[in-house]
Amino acid sequence: MNKSQSIQLSCVPDISLLQKSTLISVSHKFNKLDELSFVMFELDGIGIAAPQIGINKSCFLITHEIVKKYDQTYILEKCSVVENSYGKFYVFFNPSITSYLGKQYLQNDDLVNVPEGCLSLPNVGSRSSLHNEEKIGLVPRAKEITIIFNDINWISHNIKVSGQLSVVMQHEYDHLQGVVYPARMKCKQNIFWNDYINFEISRSTFTNDEIERFKKSVANFRIQTEENAKKFGPQF
Repeated sequence: MNKSQSIQLSCVPDISLLQKSTLISVSHKFNKLDELSFVMFELDGIGIAAPQIGINKSCFLITHEIVKKYDQTYILEKCSVVENSYGKFYVFFNPSITSYLGKQYLQNDDLVNVPEGCLSLPNVGSRSSLHNEEKIGLVPRAKEITIIFNDINWISHNIKVSGQLSVVMQHEYDHLQGVVYPARMKCKQNIFWNDYINFEISRSTFTNDEIERFKKSVANFRIQTEENAKKFGPQF
């Protein structure tokens, strides 16, 4: 059995995407990096979190290309890059965003509004070919974060990250809290969710009963991930 047959990407409304991830102990080796990196590179992702393959452990990956592109010198110099047959990437174990610009409540000037996409929400989002930013809306993210994490060698780091790389980290970190990015959007959420439902139905062989169950599952998923977003992360 090849990897594409044996690894399942978790997509909305999979409940594994709603659960808060548990910490990984240094004595409990995390042995799913091959699977995570395979899915990330196979689907042309720039990052991926463990819940996206159904594993609720506190770990996410970001490609070396993205870290290098956005010039995060500290990570390039201080953290060991992992390279396997699928590509090069950085590992973030037990990450914790301890500060969003050092504020509890963020104002408009503290935010950057960006288009985002997600492997677990295929073919929808402002980065996809189905939408544009004007139609679907943008995701507000803090301009700068402070994040603590352990790297592949279990060395602890505490750094400030700004710009596009901080956006990627906030997106992946949200996955570990049971949050998908539409829950952070401040407008046009109904358009997004309706488009996602309609697209998934259009490419399925659902019966009428299955369509209704799918709609209900997505509606319940949306409620829960929006509740999670209120509990974790910055408040606007």
